[in-house]
Amino acid sequence: MTEVIKANIADLKILREICIRAYSTSFAHHWIENGLELYTAEQFNENRLSDEVKNIAFDYFFIRKDGENIGLQNSKMKQIKNFQI
Repeated sequence: MTEVIKANIADLKILREICIRAYSTSFAHHWIENGLELYTAEQFNENRLSDEVKNIAFDYFFIRKDGENIGLQNSKMKQIKNFQI
């Protein structure tokens, strides 16, 4: 069975691992020397991910199949200034 499960603060370690693995798999060939390691260390450090997971504008979801994390979905809501309903 495939499930989509929202990540929370307790998931930071696995979230970081999946973010780095997913980004590296897709974009490693774009980087030279240690650029990939520097970028992923900055973008996916636990402090940054913690701030994003706590922020209502960000959402991270694990995609799980038969209990195993096989993917990740993230989204960021854009704030619209002076928007009122």
